[in-house]
Amino acid sequence: MALPGNLVDPGAANPWLSSGTGIDKVMCGNNFATKVGSGDYRLLYEAVDTGNGTVSCLATAGSPLGPWAKYGGFNTPIAVLPRGGAGEWDDFQAAVSASCIAWDPINSQWAFLYHGRKSTPVQYSLGMATAPAGSNWQS
Repeated sequence: MALPGNLVDPGAANPWLSSGTGIDKVMCGNNFATKVGSGDYRLLYEAVDTGNGTVSCLATAGSPLGPWAKYGGFNTPIAVLPRGGAGEWDDFQAAVSASCIAWDPINSQWAFLYHGRKSTPVQYSLGMATAPAGSNWQS
């Protein structure tokens, strides 16, 4: 189908990611993709589990169009940014939400903004996480 202007045809490549039976069994949500190197693309995405809150997970691909592979496996994705400990500002939710990921050449690390939610009392905040390799993020 030809679309006018700069509209995008979703095509047959959808969906890029589907929920599995692990920590993303409710939803694969907010996301941001970036090119790390030649044939190396990373997709940070929000993973929602039943009653257990939200974490940030990673998928990788050799092309920006996929196919995307979840870090840890389809039904066993691993949280690259887990929730904080009990009572911390992000103990219920630590999820990629802002389309902001950047390489910091001074400190040789990746950085991204994420939103966190404290379970009690409910409070939402923004934080920054960093990772030298882009997969083991620390807030």
